Amino acid sequence: VAQDLIHDGNPSGHGKYSLPENLGRNEDGSWAEGVMAATEGKGVNLILDCVGGSYYNDNSAVIALEGRWVLYGLLGGASIGDGPVLGPLMRKRVRCVT
Repeated sequence: VAQDLIHDGNPSGHGKYSLPENLGRNEDGSWAEGVMAATEGKGVNLILDCVGGSYYNDNSAVIALEGRWVLYGLLGGASIGDGPVLGPLMRKRVRCVT
């Protein structure tokens, strides 16, 4: 799963990638807190999202300022719910690609 890959931050771009055993999933299955801890609060620059609706809250929480979010599927549904949708994306100047 691409969302679980962590880069070691080597500035040459030739760093190591790892697949952590646990990124801090909590009881309700959310992984956002674990990703934010792993990235030292910076979030991720790229989200490759084939799930859609059910991952919206975690994705919007972990995407970095001016990040890119590529949505290429809706396995988790097309609905997001009743909460704010565009505000979190606009606040972070996210580029959405569908």
